Amino acid sequence: MPEVSKYEILLNELQTLEAQVLKFRAGYYENTEKVKALEEMLLTTKKENESLLEKIALYEEQNQSFDFGHEEKILSSLDIREKEELKVKLQFMIGKIENYLSS
Repeated sequence: MPEVSKYEILLNELQTLEAQVLKFRAGYYENTEKVKALEEMLLTTKKENESLLEKIALYEEQNQSFDFGHEEKILSSLDIREKEELKVKLQFMIGKIENYLSS
């Protein structure tokens, strides 16, 4: 009789181990799928990042070629009377904007 119970105990332990192995196996496959999905997302993000870096480089190149001194050339070509007229017009426009914002 004692040997039968040892045999049953061994079978129960084996069944428990088998259930744990199946559980771990299912978790492994689930994690494998998650890792694949994350790797795909990573590749997509890297491609998008590369594309954005190329756009940044293009915009920086265009920005460097833009002439910022153009406004200074226009202002320096005005005589004193024209500068005063421009100043008065700008002050008038600023006043209008301030009135609009305050109301």
